[in-house]
Amino acid sequence: METALPNLHPALIHFPIAAVTLALLADVGLALRIVPSRFDPAAAALWAVAALGGLAAYLSGEAAHDALPALGEVIHEAVEAHEHAALRALVALSAVALLRIGDLWAAARSGTERRALRWTALGLALLAQGLVLRAADLGGALVYRHGVNVEAVATDAGAAADHEH
Repeated sequence: METALPNLHPALIHFPIAAVTLALLADVGLALRIVPSRFDPAAAALWAVAALGGLAAYLSGEAAHDALPALGEVIHEAVEAHEHAALRALVALSAVALLRIGDLWAAARSGTERRALRWTALGLALLAQGLVLRAADLGGALVYRHGVNVEAVATDAGAAADHEH
């Protein structure tokens, strides 16, 4: 059965982008004490979800890359830049997830809050968000600027001239 989706990557990639954004918002709210501390486990879980979703997106991107036909040098370099940016983002997401879960576990064992570790995690989380946005921007450029893995759509010039918005 043929579908309009040639690979899983476009279907998977938006989930970790949303998860990291929600996790960062939750952590900022927790750090500023706008969000009650009872939501700390949920925020840490969101980082784990973002990292696991990022891993799935990265692996599906690798599969999509392997399935591409031969590309020109400019597009090949753009694909490589996106891949490297995605790997950096995945490493940062994983580091934040491990730090947040480790902090949560240690705080539960000791019964004390670790403010310095929380602010360190928040700084790394901001970096992770930036890396995710960079990888997303490069991925969007592959599709919308370079037309990678996009089929050309035949248009009827007459119908287009009659069409209004």
